[in-house]
Amino acid sequence: MSELVWDDKTQWPSFRYGTATPAQAESPLGAVQKKEADLVIDFGKTVPETSWVWDVSLPKPDFSTQEGQLKLVNSTANSAGSFLGLVIKKGTYTFSAEISPQNDVLQSICLYGDAANALGFGVRKGSLEVWQVKDGVRTVFKNQPIPDNTPSVNLQLHSRSGQFYTFSWGTKDLASQLIPDTPLDGSFLPRWDRAPRVGISVSGENKGSSLIRSIQMKYE
Repeated sequence: MSELVWDDKTQWPSFRYGTATPAQAESPLGAVQKKEADLVIDFGKTVPETSWVWDVSLPKPDFSTQEGQLKLVNSTANSAGSFLGLVIKKGTYTFSAEISPQNDVLQSICLYGDAANALGFGVRKGSLEVWQVKDGVRTVFKNQPIPDNTPSVNLQLHSRSGQFYTFSWGTKDLASQLIPDTPLDGSFLPRWDRAPRVGISVSGENKGSSLIRSIQMKYE
């Protein structure tokens, strides 16, 4: 969108910033754009009221806060897993979660379109996994080993303009690092009237539950 102004010389209207759409321009009314509020939840403390969302075409996921952790039960057989998430209010953001790895389930931060279309970055004891489900077909882009005795991992999802995504991870003793190095294109995710959501998914052959210590949503 570009501002239209009157040209006194030509006596015709023209775009203020030329014929190309500007990447950024001031508001014609002088209003300042409101920044979306960030969200931080430490499940070991008092948990604020949160507007969780999930796939309404599936049964409501079983989740609770116990012993300072969010426990989301792995209760579905689809490739994307059981999902609990948040509405995305702006296309550029970072979503992160502090997770205690387990043997039996893959715990992921996840962009979820529907049960057949999702993009995620998960951890189980001993390994990290970047994965995609597209049209019901699951693909693993990257596997990376981590020490079996790692007590917790911070997984991060970085979104740029709601299309390109990078993932990173770190621990208390290890600085954050990208995996993989190049952004992934998530433009396949919006499915007609169902915009993608971001959150936590739990998947695997066994019926375990997540151990999420905290989550954070930070808009840019």
